[in-house]
Amino acid sequence: MDDNITSNLEQAKEFFPRADSPGNPLVSQSSINAAHDPEFLDLLSRSGCQGVLIGFESLDPANLKDMNKSFNMMRGGFEQALANLRRNKIRVYGTFIFGYDRTPKIVSGDR
Repeated sequence: MDDNITSNLEQAKEFFPRADSPGNPLVSQSSINAAHDPEFLDLLSRSGCQGVLIGFESLDPANLKDMNKSFNMMRGGFEQALANLRRNKIRVYGTFIFGYDRTPKIVSGDR
């Protein structure tokens, strides 16, 4: 388990070819940006990576802007990132933050 193997993609690209260890599957945090790097995703998949945790934070572009995470919507946003990960058979544990002003509110009749 690595906290965030994608914090330096170039170092990670050097590491993964040596990390091919089916008996020791990898799981790590990852920036959504890494999901748009085909070479990285291929190396990640070949290494035996089981999945990545990605902080999507919100699906609302205005909330993402408030969080200074507008980059989550770049290069096709979540849909493209998830498609790229799925194509490489990498599972995703997505995390979200609730409570920003634009978060949809659930009222008692919505259930």
